[in-house]
Amino acid sequence: MNLLFEKETQSGGTGMMEYDAYLGGKYVYSFLDQNLARLIRLREAFQAQANSFEILCFPEQRCLLEEYLGHHVPFKFLDMKMVEEALEMEE
Repeated sequence: MNLLFEKETQSGGTGMMEYDAYLGGKYVYSFLDQNLARLIRLREAFQAQANSFEILCFPEQRCLLEEYLGHHVPFKFLDMKMVEEALEMEE
């Protein structure tokens, strides 16, 4: 998560809901690891506060997420090449 979010925006496992960061008044949930258990919990939270979330994912994951969460979900996409380059720079 340190590659994606500044330390002060990361949730650190705190709060009532599961999220990865809080940016611009929105809870950001990352689906990059394809953790289905987290996705189920997100859908439950999303039903109560849909306008408070956005999903960070790879473009290839959008279809699955839209089918499961609905078409009103705001997405932010991350390019796999950018992730690979960032990981190489970290080594």
